[in-house]
Amino acid sequence: MSDPRLYSLWIVPPGDLYDRLRQLIDNVAARYGTPTFEPHVTLAPNLSAARETIAEVAARHAQQIEPFDITLTDLATADSYFYNVFHPVRAPVALDTLHNAVCREPESAIPGPYRPHLSVAYGLTSSEHRQAVAKAFNGSAGVSFSVREFELVETSPALAPHEWRRLEPVFALGAN
Repeated sequence: MSDPRLYSLWIVPPGDLYDRLRQLIDNVAARYGTPTFEPHVTLAPNLSAARETIAEVAARHAQQIEPFDITLTDLATADSYFYNVFHPVRAPVALDTLHNAVCREPESAIPGPYRPHLSVAYGLTSSEHRQAVAKAFNGSAGVSFSVREFELVETSPALAPHEWRRLEPVFALGAN
């Protein structure tokens, strides 16, 4: 039996910020042997509905939320694999509103608290290494960017983080 396909909805930082964060993630991975992945803030993880259903729900809710800014705060650490070394995100209520809307329907997200963040490392098992990364690589703290769209990404369990695939379409915020 094959693994089910899972999808996530991501907010991807724009342009130069994306490039700087990607370089940071790659540098941490090279130094500590952690996986590489694209910089993103997960809007909705582990969606198991059909891709077309997720896209329809995402498009409808994207139109109801106006663009907003988010800010990366100081790097923090935790001992969860995917919630390991990360920038918590400071954002307006619009982010929570959008998250709740796209997760409620089609009711396929794995339930849990929503803690918006942008990871810089996955899978560091050593607390000392997590703290060292947080201390050495905190240069993006305080950086803000405008969220104007979000994306559908295949994040199936059979895929390693560097294999996650951004898919079409991109969902623009606000009425068109």
